[in-house]
Amino acid sequence: MAKIIGTSDAWKSVCLALNRANFKPEKPSDIHVFLEATKKEHALAKANATQEIQNKIDELKKDIEQREKNFDIEIQRGRDEISVNIKSTQILLRSLQGSFIQKIFHYFTIRKHRERIRYLKTKYNKFPRLVQKRIDQLKDALEKTQRNFETIIDQQCQATAYKVNLLENVLKSPELAGGIAELELIESLKSLPDNYYVINDVTLEMPRAIRFDGLWLKSAQIDHVVVTPAHIFVIEVKNWSKKFSQDGDYFDPYQQIKRSSYLCYRLIGERYNLSTKSILAHKGYIPNKPTYSNAKVLSIDEVKGYISWFKNSNVSDQIVEKVANWLAS
Repeated sequence: MAKIIGTSDAWKSVCLALNRANFKPEKPSDIHVFLEATKKEHALAKANATQEIQNKIDELKKDIEQREKNFDIEIQRGRDEISVNIKSTQILLRSLQGSFIQKIFHYFTIRKHRERIRYLKTKYNKFPRLVQKRIDQLKDALEKTQRNFETIIDQQCQATAYKVNLLENVLKSPELAGGIAELELIESLKSLPDNYYVINDVTLEMPRAIRFDGLWLKSAQIDHVVVTPAHIFVIEVKNWSKKFSQDGDYFDPYQQIKRSSYLCYRLIGERYNLSTKSILAHKGYIPNKPTYSNAKVLSIDEVKGYISWFKNSNVSDQIVEKVANWLAS
């Protein structure tokens, strides 16, 4: 079994996005399981929120009906309570208004009681309006709740709605499509011989930029590099839809693999007499190969057989390990 170092960069990106929402997928199919469970969780949250808001509406209606029914009784009860407070305050006030000396000694307390009596008398006169104002406030709350019924539900279910939306977007994302293809390739390459190395998500960088095909070249990110005693295989994986492939809104994959392969050769292959071979592995559609490209265009399932076909040994297993370790670092 080949030695596998690292994993798919696209899959790591997907996992990172999902980890932030507390999803921990071990494989792409887990995302479908998460989505179904989260949809059920969201549906339950919406049902609970709907019932909660409906209960609130029913309570408001009942409260309004009860207050309107007992309008006059509530006014009388409130006024009776205010009258009792007025009388008790007047008694306290009279007890403080004895002699002239007492009035001076209790001046601020007397003033406070007089202000309270004025306040209570004003409240007594305004009490019907206060009772009506409470009813109007309840009616406003009822109308607002009924008008914004769906919005309130959505606000209360934002957390589960966000998770459903995240999972649905991930399932449609090019990152997941690429991750699926890369993971399939890694799984296929595991059965290569023991002295082969599969290094995933490799970043290469030159000490300084060089000219290549009329452009500057300094760094490259490579999906997979397979190091064998025969060659270094630089592999780019694409999992594109027919529409995306035909739209042409992407960086030329043939140019990409050509630059990556040359950089890999200059940095490490040349040093150990290991030539690099370019493979453009695809799952789905891929643009037609241009005449300038030497890349081998293969389906995911064909890559392992193509690599296995090269039997000649250019270097020892120790050199293969050294090259693999350098690429991994």
